[in-house]
Amino acid sequence: MLSRAQEARVREILGNHTSGTLPVYCLEHLAATAQIPPAHLADLAAFVRSLRASGACQTSYGGICDVNGHATARLLISGSPIPPPPGRPPCFMRAPPHEAAAPLASALV
Repeated sequence: MLSRAQEARVREILGNHTSGTLPVYCLEHLAATAQIPPAHLADLAAFVRSLRASGACQTSYGGICDVNGHATARLLISGSPIPPPPGRPPCFMRAPPHEAAAPLASALV
């Protein structure tokens, strides 16, 4: 399982892009950029799946990784080009559900 700090770094990497430019990372280079050890690639892949499900990123198989321009047939990850609805922060800036639910749960006790 990734730490909250590692998850935040991944969100920041995928969320920081200039308009119209979506950098594409292979899983290994996303891990290196986010300072996630190679032993945690499976955890990163699971986290990427959850980001994709929430619309915070896009994935595809095969193409060019923008980090050093290498071709790969493996998983590629990029930020989501879909802007958030007005008045809502982008998905990568919102607290994960387990963090957002904690204050509510403590208020109900």
